[in-house]
Amino acid sequence: MKCCKCGASTVVTSSVGGEVTGNARGYLVHKAQAVYGWWSDQDFRTRERKCGSCGEQVTTIEVPLTDLRDAFDDLRALPTFASIVAGAKRKP
Repeated sequence: MKCCKCGASTVVTSSVGGEVTGNARGYLVHKAQAVYGWWSDQDFRTRERKCGSCGEQVTTIEVPLTDLRDAFDDLRALPTFASIVAGAKRKP
């Protein structure tokens, strides 16, 4: 993966699946659950990455594409989300 700050390559410094809890890397699972846990509490992988060039650190959350599609379909079914998307499409 490329660094979002400088474009250089990043390396994975820590990786954990959503099923892992109560260990030293449990904080990574909590980060991902805050973003994606509303839909799936285990079907994701959280990775910490660091840029070898500028030192920028990021956390990424990886989910299966089919699960991501299903999650967006669920969001689209909500009236609030649907109205936001419809309003965004009307703007030039």
